[in-house]
Amino acid sequence: MSVSETDRAWGPMPDVARRDELATLRETMLRLSASLDLTRTLETVLDGLTALVPCAIASIYLDGIVPDALVRVAQRARDDMTTLAATQPRPLDGSVTGWAYRHRQSLLLPDLGGDARTLRGPEAPPPGLSSIVVPLLVGDRAVGTFIASRRGSGAFTRHDLAIAESFAPLAAQAVANARLHVETERAKTQTEAILQDLGDAIVRVDPEGVTIGWNQGAERLYGYTAAEAIGTRMPVVPPEDQPALMAMNRRVMAGESIVNVEAVRIHKDGHRIAVLTSLSPWRERGVITGTLAVVKDISDRKALERELTEQIAAGQRRVRDKAYVGAVAQACNSAADGPAILQALADLTAQWADDARVVTIEGERATLAAYASRTPGEDAAIRDTTIAMYATVSAAPRMIDGVRRLHAPMIEKIAEAPDSPQHAATMARGYHTKAFIPIRAEGRVVGVLGAGARAETPPFDAQAIATLELVAEQAGLAITKERLLRQVRAQVAQLEEANRHKDDFLASLSHELRTPLNAILGFSELIEDGIIAEPEELREVAHDIVISGRLLLDQVNGLLDMARVGSGRMEFTREAVDVRAIAQQCERVIAPLVSAKEQRLTFTFPPDLPPVVADGARLHQVLLNLLTNAHKFTPEGGGITVVGSVAAARVTITVRDTGIGIAPEYSPIIFEPFRRVETGYARSQGGTGLGLALSRRLIELMGGTLTLESAPGKGSAFTITLPTR
Repeated sequence: MSVSETDRAWGPMPDVARRDELATLRETMLRLSASLDLTRTLETVLDGLTALVPCAIASIYLDGIVPDALVRVAQRARDDMTTLAATQPRPLDGSVTGWAYRHRQSLLLPDLGGDARTLRGPEAPPPGLSSIVVPLLVGDRAVGTFIASRRGSGAFTRHDLAIAESFAPLAAQAVANARLHVETERAKTQTEAILQDLGDAIVRVDPEGVTIGWNQGAERLYGYTAAEAIGTRMPVVPPEDQPALMAMNRRVMAGESIVNVEAVRIHKDGHRIAVLTSLSPWRERGVITGTLAVVKDISDRKALERELTEQIAAGQRRVRDKAYVGAVAQACNSAADGPAILQALADLTAQWADDARVVTIEGERATLAAYASRTPGEDAAIRDTTIAMYATVSAAPRMIDGVRRLHAPMIEKIAEAPDSPQHAATMARGYHTKAFIPIRAEGRVVGVLGAGARAETPPFDAQAIATLELVAEQAGLAITKERLLRQVRAQVAQLEEANRHKDDFLASLSHELRTPLNAILGFSELIEDGIIAEPEELREVAHDIVISGRLLLDQVNGLLDMARVGSGRMEFTREAVDVRAIAQQCERVIAPLVSAKEQRLTFTFPPDLPPVVADGARLHQVLLNLLTNAHKFTPEGGGITVVGSVAAARVTITVRDTGIGIAPEYSPIIFEPFRRVETGYARSQGGTGLGLALSRRLIELMGGTLTLESAPGKGSAFTITLPTR
């Protein structure tokens, strides 16, 4: 703050006082800028505040610690004022500190205890205490407040308030910076802990290449403890590789990331380790402060590469092919999933040849499932253009499509292939031949195994093609096995579901058959024992026995009908049937039941409705079943309508009710045998779960359809459609 700004803020004052206050501000600013420690920053703010505005007690309150409150984080008090020290958080509503924070306004309070905004209760201030309360603002955002108090009413002047307000922005920014530093350090500590837990080796170095981070993965990989490695120039790097590593470190410090660099490192015991390293910038508070290296041990892969290379150099082609096929067979017979097996197939083929890709085919669509190269770094452009090609094309590429159509291997000479980004990258790397082998499963081409040869690797001859075909056959068997396993799991799930439905059906059927049978037996025993002997009582009991017998007969007939339909032995009489007459017959049967529940039943048919070609008895059975269901699942006082219409030589009969309706998730299953909606009101209505399944099958056998429209609480509409000729 300039002297002129101070004059405008504080007003005229003696030159000596002004100089002292400016000196105090400069000294405080220097101290605040010298440290990001939060505790030290708060103490420095209190030093500056009490020097600029002498007071008996001064406190700093900050937000973000307790919801909807400010918490005191620092305080300075004379010995005679310690009893006034506040300990509890200050609510944003109900305290002067909260008011100043909420409204972003300072307060000059001649009598703190007499102000209506002052906190009440055990920590309320005594009378006769003057206070200044100033919000700590960073821009337009409040982060807290500070409060200074003296004994005596009106002990502070507006000049004191102006000094405190001028000091507040400096204090607020310093406190905000210190709190940000605390959060940054906490995040850094958490990041360090995460890096420690990663399985890969994680190493951090500074711009000079000195190790500053070494996790447990690095200890396992290299044998050096963190204490041994930190502070050194990477003892695991061979001397001849140090210049190249420092060059990469400089590139990373400039903001570049370097991925998948193969290198050799030295273990503590002296043996050499093949590694794959990725380097990226390490940033702290947005500034690059070092390099983060993620290192993977690829010794096993490199060992396999060396083994295959040595076999090729020694001319042991047959042994090499046998090892290749054996490794593929082992991978295909492993417990890995399909994608992992295909990637292993590509990896092994790339070591046998020079690069490889596995493409899966479904219909006209070809998908790149795996790509691998014996030299992944050098072949990165081929990998990228191959991935890009399969990501952008909708149909199979030329050679893949040829293999799919011919069911036979194809050889492509790179020099004669059409121009493309992939072709250019392949030519640049010296590839001369590619082979494409069909992968067959269940008599179909379900994929293609591609292999590339370059430089000194000879072109693919008949023996090489035979070896690749043998490998592709192994892959086809693995794919077939996985598909069969998926089918078996699905069938087992279906059988378990069917078994559960069977159990549910048997339990329901037992109940449905037992109810009328118990009635028949019970009434018969009453008659046999002579308990019921009066003619009138005998007639009533006989009537109940007849009703129970008919119910039992209907249920048995339903089971028999379902069995006949399932075996194809259901006999039909195809004749012209008057739909209105069938509807009238069903109305006479269902009317007493509808009246008992005070339901409304209406039939609407046009006078010119033509007859349908159907079995009249079976149509009567289906329509009566739909009406019975509508009656059962419609509460008392509801409505049931039956509407007929004709269009395009087909008659439709819609049975609509105002009942409970059917949720969308249950609509597909209600037409399945033995399935019922087991929820709420529907559960209480009983039934075997055969009616709708049998009704739909009967209508379909008569050349028609039975469909449903329904929603919970809005009723259901079952529509029969039958031909008129």
